[in-house]
Amino acid sequence: MVITCRKRFARVIGFTLIEILVVIAILLILAGLLQPVLVSAKRTALSSSCSSNLRQTGLALSLYCNDSDDVYPCAAEQFIIDMGDRLLPKEWRVVPPSEITHTLSNYIKSHLIFKCPSDRGLDYLDFLAVPASERPTSFASTKSSYWYNEDLYFSAKSITTLNSVSKAVVSFDRSGNWHSNEEPITESMPESTRNLLIQRLRFNVLFADNHVSNKGFGTINHGRGIVLGGKCWFVDATQYPCD
Repeated sequence: MVITCRKRFARVIGFTLIEILVVIAILLILAGLLQPVLVSAKRTALSSSCSSNLRQTGLALSLYCNDSDDVYPCAAEQFIIDMGDRLLPKEWRVVPPSEITHTLSNYIKSHLIFKCPSDRGLDYLDFLAVPASERPTSFASTKSSYWYNEDLYFSAKSITTLNSVSKAVVSFDRSGNWHSNEEPITESMPESTRNLLIQRLRFNVLFADNHVSNKGFGTINHGRGIVLGGKCWFVDATQYPCD
């Protein structure tokens, strides 16, 4: 008997170069579609953490006020005097401010509540367009990522005597760019461009009733004005309306 052996050659099945390129192109398109969603989700998470920090600061301030006849502390951030203090220059010479982080140290568990997770530092105070040089972060430079409204003390306002506690501003982000990612504002910009960018800034704001909300500069301008007896803190309210 003659046995005939035949070799069988199996065909190797694989992807062609064109097929591989098509798959890569599809993956890149999907990645491009998902990237804005992931960036937005990360920004939202950081903003939520920042809001939590401000709420804890609000609770610490409430405890301080309970121990101080409902009077807010005389404190600022690293002895920084802001534009709102132009209305109260004499008081600053009589009662030098202390750091808000030090003033509340007995009422908090960690000084990290004064650090915004989105804090990237700044070179200019965005709504004033004046040099600040807070690098690498504002927290590292001033021990706080937030402004404290020291007008609450110098205006002799307490929690019980404040009008519109749900609108009176207590503390807010040192930069409105951290949560809005707008173009940095500089003093060399045309005033029209600067005003447009200021309207786009977003701040996490702590109000006197201890709620926190993400607001524009107009709300801060109005909210600090409430503490000052109805005056606008920085500019005419019609230029930066509340949101």
